[in-house]
Amino acid sequence: SLDYGWTPEGILWMAARIPAQYSWKQLWVPSAIKRYLAERTFSAKDEIGEDFGEVKISADGISSGFVKFFQQRGADEDDLLMVEFDLINNTAVLRLSDEDLLEEVSPEA
Repeated sequence: SLDYGWTPEGILWMAARIPAQYSWKQLWVPSAIKRYLAERTFSAKDEIGEDFGEVKISADGISSGFVKFFQQRGADEDDLLMVEFDLINNTAVLRLSDEDLLEEVSPEA
């Protein structure tokens, strides 16, 4: 995982670079935010509301459930995945991103 933070609205987000060769079925959640996400399941949607199943986070901070989204979006190695977790509604918004969006949400990036 590359970066993470909170939006002004209280949404927890993380950005991860997609690794090579379909090993991206799973992504590590940064340890600093694992306590908010571990052992939870989120309804996965894209930014326009299309359903992409569920994102699950294991007790040890491994997140999974991105394959359908990556395949439909034609994700490539080194693309950025942004996930916004709504901890109250148990939803996760998935989007493929670029460095510009990351800089927008994370001034330190």
